[in-house]
Amino acid sequence: MKRVVALLLFGVSTFGLAPHSEGLIMINEILADPPSGILGDANRDGVRDAFDDEFVELFNSGADPVLLSGWTLSDSLSVRHIFSEASMIPTEGFFVLFGGGSPTGFTNFELSSTGLLSLNNSGDTVYLHHADGILIDVFTYGPEGGQDVSLT
Repeated sequence: MKRVVALLLFGVSTFGLAPHSEGLIMINEILADPPSGILGDANRDGVRDAFDDEFVELFNSGADPVLLSGWTLSDSLSVRHIFSEASMIPTEGFFVLFGGGSPTGFTNFELSSTGLLSLNNSGDTVYLHHADGILIDVFTYGPEGGQDVSLT
């Protein structure tokens, strides 16, 4: 009987949070090597910076907004970001994670919690994990990451 009650309580506490929509979040775009000059100012803060203007964009193709609290973004070396409690991707919306700077004109973004993304221009693998450790998406790229363009 205790087992049934626990399952019912868990079901009630997660109702309305779209527990399966996390599978609809994907790494949509990566900029590992911002172009030279003002074209490389991806965060639109008026300064092109090789580290601050790196970004990873997430997309939610689901029918419900998804809370990213505690999720992590890592590369092949280490965790580069832990999403804040306020991080949310709206239905069919985007979320951009920048290496740093002062992004302007974005409504749904964060700066890397570790201070930079440090995406490898010659190739890397980027992992998105749920707060529970479940792998949500993986994006692997090679030397094309160093060609001054974003990858989708």
